[in-house]
Amino acid sequence: MDNALWLIFAVPEWYFSCLARPFGGGLLTIIPAIGAFCLLVGLIIGLARPRWRLTIFLLPFFLTEILVAVSGFYRGKGGAAASYASDVAMLATVILSILGIYICKGTRISACLLSVFSITYYLFGVFVATMSFSDDWL
Repeated sequence: MDNALWLIFAVPEWYFSCLARPFGGGLLTIIPAIGAFCLLVGLIIGLARPRWRLTIFLLPFFLTEILVAVSGFYRGKGGAAASYASDVAMLATVILSILGIYICKGTRISACLLSVFSITYYLFGVFVATMSFSDDWL
């Protein structure tokens, strides 16, 4: 339980810390930095023309957090089920991102930026979840 709670709060902290030092960990940290930048710009543009439909981009964020929490519960017990869960979450994230871009007429630029954030946040989250499932940390 402690590992799951720790990871739920650690992943966003690690992700957004890459914005302060984009090349702090080499090319590996540029992806979260780009995603965090897209989130900031997407939120600014989205707040200029608010649409309730933009809240669809909360779903991929929470989906990634659920995957990270599950990896914390099953720390060191990864296997085929862990890979399957990651693949299903990736498919859902991509589908939700495409759907979000499609349904957000009038704010497509903001939706595209939030979509980039959703996918990069997922990639970062699955990276941490994979380390947790295998209990092999960098």
